Amino acid sequence: MKFALTFAIITAFYLFLNNGFAQQTVYNSPGSYTFTPHTSVIELTVEAIGGGGGGGLVRRSSATKSGGGGGGAYSKGKINVTPGAGHSVYVARGGKKERGDSDARHGENSWLFSGTSTDVSTTVRAEGGQTLLHNDNQDVSGKPGGNAGNCIGNIARYTGGHGGSTNSNDHGGGGGGAAG
Repeated sequence: MKFALTFAIITAFYLFLNNGFAQQTVYNSPGSYTFTPHTSVIELTVEAIGGGGGGGLVRRSSATKSGGGGGGAYSKGKINVTPGAGHSVYVARGGKKERGDSDARHGENSWLFSGTSTDVSTTVRAEGGQTLLHNDNQDVSGKPGGNAGNCIGNIARYTGGHGGSTNSNDHGGGGGGAAG
């Protein structure tokens, strides 16, 4: 059984109350969520990490060489929110490679948005890493991590690590590290 890395989207928000205090909410299981800020909250600081890509499958009987999947990108932004309204959050699943390419997937994107999905003032999104989708002796290169250029965040964006390559039979290259 392959183990997929679970990446977290971390949502930190600041409540603007009389004495002012900060509270943090962490979503670290893949899936969809609705985040509803306190009625006094108008701005959130959000950090997101895309899902890591899956490495290629190595079959011992055929001595297949295979590279590692790319790490998820990191994005951080300060966004405007509507106080008391629900905002969409998605925590990425990591990529995977099973016996057939039809079961394979790249690492997913993680995001939170309170308006349109491409507006930097209302969205933070981190791209997932790529999965090695082909499984043969010619594909030994690791795959790229999530690209910072495809992320949305107005504070920081970093590309995920490149998956490791291998020239050895019977084991794959290491996975790329998450950015951030």
